[in-house]
Amino acid sequence: MINKQYNRLRLRTIQRGVIQYGSISILALALILYFYVSIPKNVYSAAIGDYRSIATGNWNATSTWETYNGTSWVSASSTPTSTDGVVEIQNGHTVTIIAAVTVDQIKVNAGGTLNILIGKTVTLANGASDDLTVNGSMNINGTLAAQATSTIINNGTMILTSGGANTFAAGSTISINNGALYKAQDNSFTATSNIWTINSGGTFQYDVNGGSLPLATWNTGSTCLVTGITSTPPGNLTQPFYNFTYNCTGQTATEKLSGLLTTVNGDFTMISSGIGRLRLSQQENFTLTIGGNFYMQGGLLYVSCKGSADSILVSGNYLQTGGTFGLTDGTTEGGVTPTFMTVTDFNITNGTFDMTSNVGNSIGNGVTTLNINRDFSQTGGTFTETATTGANYGYGKVYFVKSGTQIFSKPSGTMSNTINITVNNGSILDMNTYYPTGTGTFTVLSGGALIMASPLGITATSLNGNVQVTGARSFSTSGNYTYNATSAQVTGDGLPSTVNNLTIDNVNHVTLSNTVSVAGILTLANGQVITNANELILTNSAITSINGHSLTNYVRGNLRRYVNASGSYDFPVGTSANYEFINITLTGMTGFTNVLSSFTNSSPFDSSFPISGIQINGTDIDSLLDYGYWTMTPNSPMTSGNYSVTVKEKGFTNAANSPAGYCVLKRANNTSAWQSIGTYNIPTQFESNGVATAVRSGLTSFSQFSIGKTTKVGGLPIKLIYFNAVKRENAVMLSWATGSEINNDYFTIERSVDGIIFEPVLIKKGAGNSTITLTYTDVDANPMEGVSYYRLKQTDYDNHFTYSEVKSIKFSPSQNNDGIQNLKLISISPNPFNENFICSFKTNTNSSVGFQLLNSSGQIVAKDNIASTDGINQFQFINDKNLQPGIYLAVLICNNERIVTKLLKK
Repeated sequence: MINKQYNRLRLRTIQRGVIQYGSISILALALILYFYVSIPKNVYSAAIGDYRSIATGNWNATSTWETYNGTSWVSASSTPTSTDGVVEIQNGHTVTIIAAVTVDQIKVNAGGTLNILIGKTVTLANGASDDLTVNGSMNINGTLAAQATSTIINNGTMILTSGGANTFAAGSTISINNGALYKAQDNSFTATSNIWTINSGGTFQYDVNGGSLPLATWNTGSTCLVTGITSTPPGNLTQPFYNFTYNCTGQTATEKLSGLLTTVNGDFTMISSGIGRLRLSQQENFTLTIGGNFYMQGGLLYVSCKGSADSILVSGNYLQTGGTFGLTDGTTEGGVTPTFMTVTDFNITNGTFDMTSNVGNSIGNGVTTLNINRDFSQTGGTFTETATTGANYGYGKVYFVKSGTQIFSKPSGTMSNTINITVNNGSILDMNTYYPTGTGTFTVLSGGALIMASPLGITATSLNGNVQVTGARSFSTSGNYTYNATSAQVTGDGLPSTVNNLTIDNVNHVTLSNTVSVAGILTLANGQVITNANELILTNSAITSINGHSLTNYVRGNLRRYVNASGSYDFPVGTSANYEFINITLTGMTGFTNVLSSFTNSSPFDSSFPISGIQINGTDIDSLLDYGYWTMTPNSPMTSGNYSVTVKEKGFTNAANSPAGYCVLKRANNTSAWQSIGTYNIPTQFESNGVATAVRSGLTSFSQFSIGKTTKVGGLPIKLIYFNAVKRENAVMLSWATGSEINNDYFTIERSVDGIIFEPVLIKKGAGNSTITLTYTDVDANPMEGVSYYRLKQTDYDNHFTYSEVKSIKFSPSQNNDGIQNLKLISISPNPFNENFICSFKTNTNSSVGFQLLNSSGQIVAKDNIASTDGINQFQFINDKNLQPGIYLAVLICNNERIVTKLLKK
């Protein structure tokens, strides 16, 4: 439109310049052309024959107008017609057409007004540009007739008053642009298609009872505003609207849209229905799709009635600030079948949302469904159902259906009668401290989840906690439950005895109301779980079935975990003040499926069972850490395999003088003595930030555990800087360094094939006393085949000793200098043995083969020399040493070769 008008004005100006200044040079003409091409398109230049108003008055009076003569504006000698140029009605002027006229290129500027009197006709001729542009206002009291292909542009306000008419010949168009309003108070306008375009921000207001809306192009952002209905709805509702607003304050009856309104691509807004009501469907089984939000601000709006199964699908949110919205209207007719509504957020601050007002008496009729895809918020108003024939004949169903978290917020307002609420699979309903009420049911389906902040959690029947409906409450055993209040909580007796996932996220702690089994994941995000006499059970045997435990997040009470044959399982237990962690690492376990753990905050020392005689590293245990002890109870005895235990105690007041002075002790129960059982490794005992850590391995039964300590180890004889074992060709290079030595007698290099049972292989004299850094080296010239383990043992003058950390080396099979293996073990049988066994081996030469038998402490309990010949040899061991049952190592030694085999004595 702008280009069309601009080109016409430019052409006029150029023609006028050529006539008046014909002698101008070609260069000057080019400059003029360049100037007009370059100016902005919205700049208007007057041309000869243009008109503009100079005052308020009648169109047909010359005193209303002035005209442009080519150089200036002068008083008009005639009134404008379609043969003239652009006609402008200027700001502040009102021009009234009192006689029929044919015009073209009318511009009503902002602040200007054009009136057509009753009975008068204005004919728009199709000129060179837009034929009518309204930037101000225009009142059509008579007739505005658009000839073929003429165009009307409305950027302001056009009002077709009652008794007026606006007709369009074929090919003519009208556009209602951003901020513009076309208000039809009469239906005497051409409503056929391809005429009307309502653009973004433009509004067509239908202030007529009955008649038909224009078949328009409703572009994104446009609005159809219906205000005139009193007793008859308009036609042409089946077209796709963008925004649709209903505000009929003069309505007196029930208006039935008969399922014709089906598509609102933007927002649907209900403001008023007067003293009547608006019903979208009568018996059509229709679907209304709303692409934006649903605003319920006032009036009475109902969806279905009289056997109609209908749907409203809202892509945006439902926001109610007044009025009454009902999914079924049963005040005059009953027997409606299910009606569905789907929204994103549901928000009511005032008014009434009535799920159903069914008055029929057939079971299943009047049942309505509301699917909420995101959040529910009620800060006022009433959310209810008003069916009059009982719950079986009309009730509401609300489903939370989002895959993810949805918020339930109800700080005020009324929720009443039979509304059944369901949390679907995949939905996580965050309820904070709010709760639903009424006589309906509340259901969490399998895979659904609740997040609760009520101090009372969820209850089975009582009117407290996060669910307070009086109907049945069903919380799925396959659901997920999170407690996250800012004050202390109980889980409530509504929490099932079995759940899928359980999350504790409350720094003020959560107390179990009953024993709870977690089949999925237990997440300790914040705070403690207090079990009291109940148990928290993890039936998921994966080692990852518990997450997030820490110094502040743990179980205070009884924690039971199901376990596999092998794996490392944390038991994060503790007291009200301290985290007292325990871990068991199982290897080849059989005989039980789960272990119950707890920590008792009471001194583990019992004077009836002295601890004298218990040693670590040859040093007497002189006391036990005084904060408490752990109890680990399997559901049945362990029959095979072994495990290691790691404990971390906090809160004790009698620390050892050195971190190395701690060790794990165990006893069967409170009436038994503490014992040092299993394998102790000093590098695994330490203290950091007030937490003492101790480890035992090689255990085969469960019991109570505590941490023993010795003050003697606090004055360690050496400060070990490092200990290294490095492979060098056919040997292992061993090196270590000390920063200081006190009464250090000697070092022993010990070696093991399994990291559990070690044997001495080298001895190195210590310095006795030293305050400087000393380095030591030695060589194991006969390393064992495969993986072997080395550790450094230090022994002081009074036979107390300590160990270093363990190093591992992987070595190829023993070979002589020619690359030929001289010694090869064929078999040792039987293994396990009772008293005797036969060792078969092969040598490549006639030689002497040494034999040693070591116990689990690395002591040589038997030895012999075997005269062997080239080929297969046998040696029979006879138990004349009264060997005790246990693990032993058989060692064959020939020249630089050594073969070690583990044996079990029954």
